[in-house]
This record gives sequence, structure tokens and C-alpha cells, in this order.
Amino acid sequence: MPIWKWQALKNGNSSILWFFRDRGFDDNAVHEMFRKCKCLQGTQGDRASGNWAYLKTIGIQERKLPSIISKCPKVLTLGLNEKLIPMVECLATLGSKPREIASAITRFPHILSHSVEEKLCPLLAFFQALGVPEKQLGKILLLNPRLISYSIDSKLTQIVDFLAALGLTKDGMIGKVLVKHPFIMGYSVDKRLRPTSEFLKSVGLTELDLQTVVMNFPEVLCRDVNKILKPNFAYLRRCGFNDRQIAALVTGYPPILIKSIRNSLEPRIKFLVEVMGRQIDEVVDYPNFFQHGLKKTLESRHKLLKQRKLDCSLSEMLGCNQKKFLMKYALLKDPPEIFVRSFMTLGDLYLYTELNSCEDAINGNSSFVIPFVLKFTEMGHKFVNDLIDPALSMLISSGTLAKRCLQKDMDVMYHNFIVFLTIVFEMATIELTNKKSWKSCT
Repeated sequence: MPIWKWQALKNGNSSILWFFRDRGFDDNAVHEMFRKCKCLQGTQGDRASGNWAYLKTIGIQERKLPSIISKCPKVLTLGLNEKLIPMVECLATLGSKPREIASAITRFPHILSHSVEEKLCPLLAFFQALGVPEKQLGKILLLNPRLISYSIDSKLTQIVDFLAALGLTKDGMIGKVLVKHPFIMGYSVDKRLRPTSEFLKSVGLTELDLQTVVMNFPEVLCRDVNKILKPNFAYLRRCGFNDRQIAALVTGYPPILIKSIRNSLEPRIKFLVEVMGRQIDEVVDYPNFFQHGLKKTLESRHKLLKQRKLDCSLSEMLGCNQKKFLMKYALLKDPPEIFVRSFMTLGDLYLYTELNSCEDAINGNSSFVIPFVLKFTEMGHKFVNDLIDPALSMLISSGTLAKRCLQKDMDVMYHNFIVFLTIVFEMATIELTNKKSWKSCT
């Protein structure tokens, strides 16, 4: 008989063994949990069952509970009213949604074993002193719940001192960094953060440049110099950028040092030079070139400008949303007011994703859409000439149509509206050739 099982039986506590057996834990898993948590030997099955049931009530799926308990078997030994409920209720007061609390516990169940008074409250006070807004405290902790396990004196203060040494000394600057990337607090200053900052300085970033990078994209500081930063830096050099230009690119768009060379940087640079026919140093003036989608934005806008024989800088081409881009180059006129008024009634018509032809749309819901088309046929033809035609080639080249229903962002809504009308009027053209369909619609 395994020692852990013998000890449990010796203590007259067979109920905890039945608890594990009833929930599908095998002997190896139970042995490992008894090794991690000696307190299990004295824990009654009723307490374990009560804690298990409570975790389900806060939104944790039962299928995830075995993994949670295996990570932190101590959860089963804690007092329900003394430990678990107070911690969950305290997290709930941070303005967090229940599913976020459940997600945090699933990722780091040890958060339940810490004291509210001794660990959680001092941690929240520490973050507030750094300028983290009260509404963001919950976001930081639940995004990286492991923070509660770090020592404020020996771990967190060391990282704050390091960031201050970089020049982030103004009130709230460090707090903003933590809100953007709470995981930075888990890295070693000597093994990761300082070597990364020294590398960035060595490639030409000034103190102010480094502060800008850390404030805008602190994730860069957390990446391995030898595995990620140096290979990307070497690739940019091979492309023809000098050190001064690379420093400008990194300052303007920090993710350029951590993006995938094969899947992100190389395809965009190749498109810039070989397809767009531009000089590679043009991106130095507009580093955000690398953040735009290759097919969705770069290819589609370039094709449209080329068809209209228009020239512009990268910032003029990409530094605006889709509607402003079309309007800027007189490719888009404001839609008739009747369509704007009708837009919010069309939400249930966004039923098509990844449509590659109007025949697909016809097979989707033509009997419902065509009556709408008939209502606006006369105005629709003018609208096609003024709006749809110039946008259609771009939309087709992108290979992607509307994917969401009723976006909150008005620019995205406007774009989806254009896409939808494209489908509608293409469908109308087909349906005009089918007189039987016209009769059924009228």
C-alpha cells in the first residue's frame, strides 16, 4: 500500500480517498497531490466536497476542476467561510466580471490560498501608490494573478526601482506600464529586463527613445535578447537599414523587434519593394507600416490607388481608417441619407462571412434581401456608381467581407455597410434576370 494512502487510513480519514476516487483521480495523481500538500492527510471529504461545489458556483467549469486541484490541492483544505469566500468577494469588489475571476483562479488557483489582509490588500495599496487607477487594479491582478505570490519588498520593489532608473519617474508612469503589461512584474531584472534595455541602448536608442518604447510597448523589455531581439535586428540590417534607421523604427513601432520575421516582417518588406515599388527607407518615416494587415489593408489600398493612378506617401495611404482613406482620394462620397437611416435595421442581414461570390449570397438568404433591394432600386443604381464600384475591387482583392454584426466602432460599421450593399446590389443584378423571383418578391 502506498505510504500516502496508509497515512490517510491511519489518521482515520478514508473519506478524502473516496472523494478523489469519485471524481476520477487515479492513484498517481492523488499521490502527487499528497506530496504537494501534507494537509490533505487530515482533510475530511466533506470539506473537500464543499469547496469543490463552491468553485462551481463562481463560474468554474467542472471539467476544469481536476486540473485546478492538481495544481493547488491546498484549495480543498481551506476553510470555505474563512478563506475562499472572502478572497472571491474581495476580487469581486474590484469591479471584475465573474468569468474573469473564474479564469484567474483556473490559471493560478494558488491565489485562493493567500490572505486577503496580509497579501491582497497590501498588494493593491502598492499598485495604487504607483499610480494605477482604482478601476484598473482588478484588471492587473486578474490578468496576472501570480502577482499575489510575489514579495513586495524583494521582488516588486526591485522592478519598480529598475523602471525608475530608466527615467520613468513622473507620477503615474510606472503605473501605466503595469496596466499595459502586468506580466513585466514577473521577470528578473538581472536576467531579462536589464540585458534587454542595455541591448536597446547599444543599437542606438537614446534614453528618451527607451522611455518611449517602455511606455508604449513594455512587452519588448520582456523578450529574450539572443533568441528574439538580435535575430530581428540582424534581419533589418540585411534588408538595408542602418543602425540609425533601425533605432527610429524601433522607437516608432517597438513590436518590430519581436514580430515574426517569416510571417510578418519579410512579407511586408517584400511587398513594399517588389509590388509597391517603393524605397525601403520610406518605412523609416512611417514605422507603423508594419502594423497593418498585408491583405486586408496594404494590398487592397495599393491596388485601388494603382487603378486610379494616384501617388501618396505611406502615412497618407495608411494613416487613416477605411472611410477617410476613400474620401481623401475622392473614391467615396457620402451615402444617401436614406441608407444611413436604414443602416441600423440591417443588422440581421449580416449573415455572410468569407463570401467569395454573389452566388454564395444568393444561396444564403436572397428571398429576404431582394425585397429590400426593390425598395431602393432607383436610388441604388446611383449609389453603386458613386460608392460601391470604387470600393468593390478593393473588397474583392482583400478576400474578406463583413465578419461581425453591428460593430460599436462606427468606422467598422460603415465599412461593413459598404460590403453588405455590395452583396445586395450584386444579388439584385442576378435576380433581375430571374422574373419568377421578382414576382415572388412583389
